[in-house]
Amino acid sequence: MASAANTRGNTFRAAVGGIVTAGTGLTIRALPTTDSASLGSYADGARISLSCRTFGQSVDGNPTWYKLADRSGWVAARYVRVSSLPPSCGESGPTGPTGPTGSTGGTGPAGAQGQSGPTGPQGGTGPAGPQGTGATGPQGGTGPTGPQGLSGATGPQGNTGATGSQGLSGATGPQGDIGVTGPQGGTGPTGPQGLSGATGPQGDIGPTGPQGTGATGPQGGTGATGPQGLSGATGPQGDTGPTGPSGTQNIAQVVGPTQTLLPGTGTTLVALCENADQKAITGGWFAGSEVTVGNNFHSMSPPVESWSVEFFNTSTTQSYNVTPIVYCAS
Repeated sequence: MASAANTRGNTFRAAVGGIVTAGTGLTIRALPTTDSASLGSYADGARISLSCRTFGQSVDGNPTWYKLADRSGWVAARYVRVSSLPPSCGESGPTGPTGPTGSTGGTGPAGAQGQSGPTGPQGGTGPAGPQGTGATGPQGGTGPTGPQGLSGATGPQGNTGATGSQGLSGATGPQGDIGVTGPQGGTGPTGPQGLSGATGPQGDIGPTGPQGTGATGPQGGTGATGPQGLSGATGPQGDTGPTGPSGTQNIAQVVGPTQTLLPGTGTTLVALCENADQKAITGGWFAGSEVTVGNNFHSMSPPVESWSVEFFNTSTTQSYNVTPIVYCAS
């Protein structure tokens, strides 16, 4: 290592080499205390030149500080490994003459008065003198002052002094392990029902069925008015059957399950009546504008009646939600 030299007065001092051992770097201070100004820092392993040593603020139990030989500043000996012990800074040149005595500072403010001591016990009563018979004499002079009472108790402790400056920041610790995954959140509320789809095309008119001969069944609920069908041939007059019971009441709309149809796909969905004593009298659906409906028909899903609807998504890019509907009469 190259050496340096400092001179003070007529004294020559050879520099001592050192290596910084602080893992996070070593701060250069203006004075041998961590409260003084920072003048820079050395990285771990840096080689430095030292001129002398002195005592200052203890750093991790070591009060020794080294003065730098090639620049201003001090470093804590706790984090420097030296090739040999630098001389004491006090061993440098001869002591200079004593400077003039400074002027006396002003008198500091008076401290707070201590608490009064406890009152001493009262002295015993002296013997009663004989009763005089003459005229009242003049008042006697004031007696001597009694002895001083005992010192009062010690006053309370003074306030805590100001907090010292903050030390150097420590190295950043390693990142902690990843915490365990939290529980899954609850299911969000069901979104609003989509808009009703367009009405499907009218199906072809089926052939005229044979004339029934059974008793007149109960009257079904009023369905939506369909287009005018072709006039069929007039059938023979049937026998008058007995009067049937009154028509159905309490027609209820039951919305079936909703499914999302991807582009170019189809499905059949079923809407179920809620009770076994209800009759499925007609049906319907909700679907997007590019969804076509094939067959929709009365079906059985024991123990209840139902309405089935066939859907097909004709779009090549858009997905649509589809939902069957059944109207049930009690």
